[in-house]
Amino acid sequence: MDKSKWKYLIDVLLFICLVGLAGIGYLQGLVLEEGPVEDVSKKYFMGLHTHQWGHIHFYISIAFTVLIIIHLILSWNWIKSCTKKIFKKGWKSALIGILAVSLCVPLIIWAFSPKYSEKYAEFGTKSGRGRQISAPAEQIKEPVPTNKETSEIPRTQKKQQPKQKQDSIDSQETVLKQEELHEDEREFTRGRLDTKDTGIMITGQMTLWDLEEKTGIPKSTLLKELGIPNSVPSNESLGRLKRRYNFTMQELRDKIEALLKKK
Repeated sequence: MDKSKWKYLIDVLLFICLVGLAGIGYLQGLVLEEGPVEDVSKKYFMGLHTHQWGHIHFYISIAFTVLIIIHLILSWNWIKSCTKKIFKKGWKSALIGILAVSLCVPLIIWAFSPKYSEKYAEFGTKSGRGRQISAPAEQIKEPVPTNKETSEIPRTQKKQQPKQKQDSIDSQETVLKQEELHEDEREFTRGRLDTKDTGIMITGQMTLWDLEEKTGIPKSTLLKELGIPNSVPSNESLGRLKRRYNFTMQELRDKIEALLKKK
């Protein structure tokens, strides 16, 4: 296909995109309703919502932009020659000015548009049928049922109440188990090492390198006392080592205290 046929095809596709962009623009501006409305059907046309038409408009815009670039590339020699005839030696500056003006069009429209217009104040604050969006959870107050209402609760709901109580009990047990898991950590940070003899506070988040730096005890000595291979990296946390090699934080505390006394 020669260049003239390519240009004809691109021009046809540009015309189709231009008609589509204009048509959807008129549809959204003159036919479809904006903002909160009582009748939701006014936001639909041919089974598509106004936002769907907006998405189609966006995709056509992308295609139109690509076709415009291709059209300029194919017609560049003609554009350059015509600009030279009109603007003579200043044809390059003229092309740059035309490009700059085209890029500034959105800014020009923005400059003359009303800012924070009251016309759009309620857009998105209500649902499609004109109902207010539900209030935040902390502002919602459940009505307190009367004796008559509680007596009329269906049996299925009455059967669900013990299950809810059981779920509450299970959640409390889970919290207690988590507290037991961290019991050694609390004892360790509140034990003798941080309040009495040495004043060193040690947590499970500390690494072997941190422990060596705080106590002055070499890593190899600590690992030997705990029965841990010397190949363990220095950046390994004490909490992970405790779970992996099955020792307690109290045991670690006692061993460190004994080693500090030997120094």
